[in-house]
Parts: sequence; structure tokens; C-alpha cells
Amino acid sequence: MTSSLSSPVSPLIHQSGSPGTFVWLVASTPDVSAATAFYPRLFGWTTRPAPIGVTLCTAEGNTIGTLMTHINIGGGNTRPGWMPFVRVRDVDRSTARAVAAGGKILVAPQAIDAVRTSVVLGATGEAIGLFQTPTVPGGRMVLGDTSVCAWFELATPEPDKAQAFYRRLFGWRIANEGGYTFISGEDGQLGGIVELTGDWDDHAFLSAIGRVRGDRRKTPPHWMVFFRTDDCDQFADDAETLGAIVTSRPEPLHTMGTFAVIRGPDGVQFSILSERG
Repeated sequence: MTSSLSSPVSPLIHQSGSPGTFVWLVASTPDVSAATAFYPRLFGWTTRPAPIGVTLCTAEGNTIGTLMTHINIGGGNTRPGWMPFVRVRDVDRSTARAVAAGGKILVAPQAIDAVRTSVVLGATGEAIGLFQTPTVPGGRMVLGDTSVCAWFELATPEPDKAQAFYRRLFGWRIANEGGYTFISGEDGQLGGIVELTGDWDDHAFLSAIGRVRGDRRKTPPHWMVFFRTDDCDQFADDAETLGAIVTSRPEPLHTMGTFAVIRGPDGVQFSILSERG
């Protein structure tokens, strides 16, 4: 458990991990009550309300992100889901760089206690957050040490355009290896990019392996968060017991391990990944 907070963000200072690393999560959900009941039981997290009207999620003593009520911004281009935030040195400059690279501002740079954040749309229309930490000692990395999240994957109909955007914005190294496009930062591999084709409301990686599932609604470009688990099959079974829908049963994800896609009782979709030893 974290210590008592005087503010919602001050103990969340991420000092390890280089700029360009995923460091924060926000779940935009249409049903915060259902999410608050579901995620602690499934992941073993603790949750509690914060003064700014969101619910903080804590895992193993680290506050990893927030649950908040979904607000449809960006002209209908955003949808409920887990949105990752990337650490940058200067949010204002990075936000301006995102616009210069072909992106758009969804939430202008703003200070939230000890940190500064913004949300932008990438060049192909996906939402991603920017997260600036103050230059003071202390704190631990939350997502950068991969104790909670194992992978981050962008699904977009224009992967080449997305690659150019993120190289310019974060300086990521992006390369295709064995048919999969990997994203790497200063601290190593972070995730990947897959092509989003077809009109289905399911995880985009299914397109890469030639499967079409779901209800065929138009899926916008989006980032998919992969939470770490030791046993993908057992986790999927546990999620179903708690009222979730497993939209893609456990199967191999390139060379990384076994993944599954789950839609929680609140309607928000996420992935899990048990890494190959």
C-alpha cells in the first residue's frame, strides 16, 4: 500500500527509466464502478478515489495509473480503453513537436500537482499521453520496470506514417524483425506496431494472423496495453469468472510469449501476456 497522499500525483515521481519509456496508464471507462470492482479482484490491485475526480490504481505499493469516466473527445476518434503515457523531458516542447510531426492536441499541457501532462493524437489518429516528471530525487519507476505491463502495441491502418511520427516525437528505434515491427527506446524493446485492417471491434493483432472476430464495428487506431501475467490461460479463466469476455483465447504473440484479449465488465478491452522463458 502507498502512504497517505496529500495530493493524487506527488508520490508517483518516476526517476528511473529514460525519456521515451511508458510510465503511466489511464483507463477511460464508461463504468468506473464496474471497473473499480473488477480490476482489484483480477489483478490484486488496490483502488481509491483522488481529489481530482479519478480513481487511483496501486500495484505492489506503486500507483500505476487511474480510472476515469470516458469522455468522447477528438471528434469521436477516441474510445474507452487503457491509454499509455510516455515520459518526456518537456511536455510543452514534445506537444508542439507532435503537432509539427502531423499530430493533434487533445488535452493541452497542464500541471497536475508535481507532474505535467498532455494528450495528443498521433499522425494516424491514435491517442497517447505525454508525461513530464520534475527533476527532484526519489521515487520508483512503475511501468518502466515492466513489473505491471509487459508490452504496448499500436494498431493503425497506416503503420509507415505512424513509424515516422514516433521516430520524430520520441526518438524510438522502429524496425521489422521476422514479420513484426518492434519499438525500442534507450531502455530496450517497448512494444510493437501492427497494421489495422478490416472493420472489427477486436484486438488488431488478429488481422496479422488472418483472423476476423468481433462484431465488425469500425475500430479506430489505438494503443493496446498488455498486462503481465505468469499464466495466460488461468488468467483468462479467472477473468471470465469475474464477468469478463475473453475475445481472443490465449495463443502465441510472435516470439514474446502467449497473449489473450479480454473485455472487462465495464466494456474496456485490454490484453495480457505471459512471456516465454
